[in-house]
Amino acid sequence: MMKFLRILLLKNSHKGFTLIELMIVVIITGLLAAISIPQLFGMVSKARETEVQNQIASLIHAENAYYLEHGKFAKITNKQMRDNAHGLDIVIDNDKYNIRTTLAQNYNAVRIKATALKDYDQELKNYTAGLHYSGTAFASIICQTHHPGGDINFIVQFSLSGNQPNIRCDLAKTREIK
Repeated sequence: MMKFLRILLLKNSHKGFTLIELMIVVIITGLLAAISIPQLFGMVSKARETEVQNQIASLIHAENAYYLEHGKFAKITNKQMRDNAHGLDIVIDNDKYNIRTTLAQNYNAVRIKATALKDYDQELKNYTAGLHYSGTAFASIICQTHHPGGDINFIVQFSLSGNQPNIRCDLAKTREIK
């Protein structure tokens, strides 16, 4: 039996692939790559957008805690966010988005804006979140633009209904995330 296996191994050890077999493998590999690579780029964009959504949610929680401790919301510029030079106990490190907060004094609220950087503004959607405090309750929302690079100015709208905060997305420009 051992002799037979040795003969088979020696007989097949000099055999290689034919040119046609190699060409078929190359063609199949090329087709699989052509199908999967565009889907991969779409998944990368979705992952970046999910990352910024999670960072915005973390900022909402940090702003909530900051307000409870200091009686006001923190205003943070892009530079302060990049340098981690702000009063919030959170680190946001995102090289694809500019993230900043703006205060909406009339409504005792803060907007968190995440704008895709120039290199990515045609593939990533922009976000605006809002956190509103009425004296008895907090309300928050995250809005996403319909199209990559879309306008994020005033897409989160605040109002008061009695003493309850009302916050919503401008659905003409965005859709509500949460």
